[in-house]
Amino acid sequence: MAIVEQEVARTNPRIRLRGAPGIQMLDTATVEAIPWTDSDTFPGMSYKYLKVDLGTGFDITLMKIQRGVQLPVHVHYSETAMYCIKGRFSYEPAGSIGAGGFGFEPYGIIHEPDAATEEETIVLLINFASGLVQLYNEDGTPGVISHVELLLKEARRKNGDAAIAHLNLPDHIWD
Repeated sequence: MAIVEQEVARTNPRIRLRGAPGIQMLDTATVEAIPWTDSDTFPGMSYKYLKVDLGTGFDITLMKIQRGVQLPVHVHYSETAMYCIKGRFSYEPAGSIGAGGFGFEPYGIIHEPDAATEEETIVLLINFASGLVQLYNEDGTPGVISHVELLLKEARRKNGDAAIAHLNLPDHIWD
């Protein structure tokens, strides 16, 4: 770990504050400058990653769904928390949340989200592990699996380094 200059705490001068690799603060302008990536897997949905840990599979993502879009049925192989920033996010079979609403998805829940009732919906998603998403084929059998690395590559391919530079990812994932 790199040595970081320590600063005396204002509330207790006996304590030294120290940073560590991985600390990240993204101000509004920085978040707004990250381009939205239109998803190939989920037409009508765009995303931008705010934080990714490839070791644990943890990620924090902003998701934007166009009005009237029904996302295909799928399952996440991790627990997911969601906070609706704008619009209304329906999450069958659990119900829906509006702006300021919170939802939690346990591991392995098969669901079918949509944003059919608002002009646009923006949701902050926190995936706690794996980042694996399984879609289903029309005949009900398990289909394509998507994961964080594929989506990061998609974001970089479509939007260049502006979509991923703030994530400090290792170069080997682009091979």
